[in-house]
Amino acid sequence: MPKQVDHVNRRRLIAEAVCRLTDERGLEGVTLRDVATRAQVSMGAVQRCFRTKEEMLVFALGHISERINERVKARTVRSPAQSAGTALGHAATEIALLREDHRAEARVWLAFV
Repeated sequence: MPKQVDHVNRRRLIAEAVCRLTDERGLEGVTLRDVATRAQVSMGAVQRCFRTKEEMLVFALGHISERINERVKARTVRSPAQSAGTALGHAATEIALLREDHRAEARVWLAFV
């Protein structure tokens, strides 16, 4: 019986590898071979998930955006806003990526920009 692969999770795993490499080396330093090594998958697995390097990079950027969006939603649930200004402040705090544990995401985001 062939091995069942969860393509959604594999794409996320690869996106995480892209983000770590981008943080370390910049976008120019991201190669398919290094992504495969970092994600601990074969180059063929990367190529089956993404037709081109550009498609892989765009997915990685979207992956970061999803994580930030999830944090904004969680912050809103944890601390419901009393006003539109407060809600905007909560969102801006998460989007700004100023916390130490979000600095890598900020560097990756800036590399894409």
